[in-house]
Amino acid sequence: MIDHLRERGLGVDPVCRVLDLSPSTYFARKKRPKSSRRLRDEQLMPLIEEIHAESGATYGARRITRALRRKGIEAARCTIERLMRELGIEGVIRGQRRRTTMPEPSAPRPPDLVDRDLTASRPDQLWVADMTYVRTWSGWAYVAFVLDVYSRMIVGWQVANHMRTELPLDALEKETEVRYRKTLPWLAAVACFATACSSASDTDPATPSTTSAAARSSAASEEKNKELVLRLYSEAFNKNKTDVVKELVATDYVQHDKAVPGGADGQVKQFKDVQAKIPGAVATVKHVAADGDLVAVHWHASATPENEETGQAKADLFRVDNGKLVEHWGITQTVPAKTASGNSLFSDVYRYPNGEPSLSEEQEEKNRKFAVEAYRKLSDGDATVIDKSWDPRYYQHNPAVPNGTAPLKQFFQQNTQGAPSPSSTGGGGTRFGNTLADGDLVWVFSSDYVVADLFRVVDGKIIEHWDVAADGQ
Repeated sequence: MIDHLRERGLGVDPVCRVLDLSPSTYFARKKRPKSSRRLRDEQLMPLIEEIHAESGATYGARRITRALRRKGIEAARCTIERLMRELGIEGVIRGQRRRTTMPEPSAPRPPDLVDRDLTASRPDQLWVADMTYVRTWSGWAYVAFVLDVYSRMIVGWQVANHMRTELPLDALEKETEVRYRKTLPWLAAVACFATACSSASDTDPATPSTTSAAARSSAASEEKNKELVLRLYSEAFNKNKTDVVKELVATDYVQHDKAVPGGADGQVKQFKDVQAKIPGAVATVKHVAADGDLVAVHWHASATPENEETGQAKADLFRVDNGKLVEHWGITQTVPAKTASGNSLFSDVYRYPNGEPSLSEEQEEKNRKFAVEAYRKLSDGDATVIDKSWDPRYYQHNPAVPNGTAPLKQFFQQNTQGAPSPSSTGGGGTRFGNTLADGDLVWVFSSDYVVADLFRVVDGKIIEHWDVAADGQ
């Protein structure tokens, strides 16, 4: 600016007085050599402009960064973004804007239960909710959240690749699972946008982000997903057919293990890492469940699979979309030499007197809700739920707990002594991630995906339990 004013005939001293700046500072800055960063910027800027022009002004920072690397020039994407802002150029943003409010004219309007009075005198007196959208590399993501008006705290949220009614309801359900409220306040805003999004028939069809009763697919589709996932173990792992992984895994495959890259190469690397740690390892699937778009696998990695006291216990959770694996979570536990119950981490102890029954989808969903609720109460410190929801014979595969309900009570009492009560912490208990039900088994994953629990439910009681807890948990 001073240089510009000097060109118009103004002196440096009067300009600096107005700007409250020392003239010596200005002259020192003029004489100071350019920094290495600025010299680097001046080398990159013409290259950025050239690549941007060659692309027809369509390339953004990510593609320009890649184009520079192909030319043998390394530069951070954040640097390219900064220089593009300085040059006043940007890439083309593809895609249309999303609309999250598309009411159906014929649908009834829910009443305004608070008469536009969005104030509260105490926590949990009034909750409001909204939904928004975020562009991601794999497509549009929709976020629903519930806000406590008094504390301004987000008390529940959920992410999905659709904006159907179950999305805001799942956000509400997640809040109640985490905080375990005894009573619920008014949810006027939830009612409003649940009605609006239920009529958004022109949105992109997609499968739900979390397993819910309204979104569970047909039994035939679930069996197809199950067969697809099991090929990973029977062919890719046990026969080292890496081409099978590339056939089954989507190009945008999301891997939640931070040590493993995404895509098919990441899944191949994960299997090879196991085989390197356990030479001659064989994958033996012990339990598998398919529910909605999710498939869960409980398996044993060992060079001596007939000995269930060796190797690693693993729990994998996959999301399947259009015949491809698109997402994966994994948990690994070193198998102990012995367990308190004498049962291995994998065996099935309970036997049906007249053969295992075939359960309907409705009964599986009923079992899921029952087991999740019972486990939540137990994790919340309510040991009385054991007498109500657990079978006295209770077969245990956790290494530290013997069979029966009495040892289970003792285990939880020992591990909850001195712990703060849920009411004092505003929550408590296990925070659940995805939950599944298939046959008589209910699967519960912790929200951080470091523990997976399997419960066998028979005649309205939990009779058998397995878990896989990541080493160190």
